[in-house]
Amino acid sequence: MPRDSNLLAIFNIQEIFEKNSHSGRIKYVGPKFGKEKDTLFFTSDIFCLPSAYPVEALPLVLLEAMRAGLPIVTTDIGSIAEVVLNDLGGIVLNDNHPQKIIDALESLLKDHLRRKSFGDFNKDRFINYYSLDSFVRKWNKLLLS
Repeated sequence: MPRDSNLLAIFNIQEIFEKNSHSGRIKYVGPKFGKEKDTLFFTSDIFCLPSAYPVEALPLVLLEAMRAGLPIVTTDIGSIAEVVLNDLGGIVLNDNHPQKIIDALESLLKDHLRRKSFGDFNKDRFINYYSLDSFVRKWNKLLLS
């Protein structure tokens, strides 16, 4: 699929989900902030970020999803695959083709144990590598050695 068509499909992904067998379970909720965002993270089953941004660095929203213990479906752009480890914390796709995203989400929706394993891994990874406590611990170790 040409790049522009692929991006257009992602912006219409809710329409694709509504035609899918999991209609009602997969939702695009748009931008959320503050308590509303935290509530969504902590009451969700999966987090999906199919980035198409060619110079993606480290989307902080992935760390927020990890903090909430969510399994993640995302794309291998920028440093995303260094943060979300494929088949440990989620599914990291080579591209953001809508059907691949749907297939990845469906596979996790059908497998509670895999979702839990990915979510637990992400929460532990967040605590050990990205939390404020981890940051302080690492700086203290560096400065006191």
